[in-house]
Formats: sequence, structure tokens, C-alpha cells
Amino acid sequence: MRCLMCEEPTTMYIPSDDVDGVGLHSCGACGFEIEAPRDEPMRTVPADRQRSRLSATTTTTVARTLQPL
Repeated sequence: MRCLMCEEPTTMYIPSDDVDGVGLHSCGACGFEIEAPRDEPMRTVPADRQRSRLSATTTTTVARTLQPL
């Protein structure tokens, strides 16, 4: 993960003890720290799974439905 403050290309990652995939990113150059998910390569979703996910109800869909007219 690139540092958000000084743009240092790499940060040290310390994994969380209680949450999988989340931890502390710490910049050695400026000392900035942030809790965030671990940087992992993106996995591609097969096309058939993408279609089924698009039809699922999301919080955005619900919010738009509940807006007053």
C-alpha cells in the first residue's frame, strides 16, 4: 500500500489478531498509520457470478427505493 501522506511506495503491514485480512499499515518514512484491509491481488469474478451479483438487492437499491417522491 502506498502511503497516503508522503506517497512512499511501500508500508509495513501488521496483521490484526482478531479480524482476518485487516491490519495496520505503517509508513517508515513519515510515521503515518492507518487500519485497512491487506493489499492482495484482485481476483477476477467469472462472468456467470457477476450476473447473479448484479440482480441482488443492495443498500443503494434500498436507499433509492425508500426516497420520498
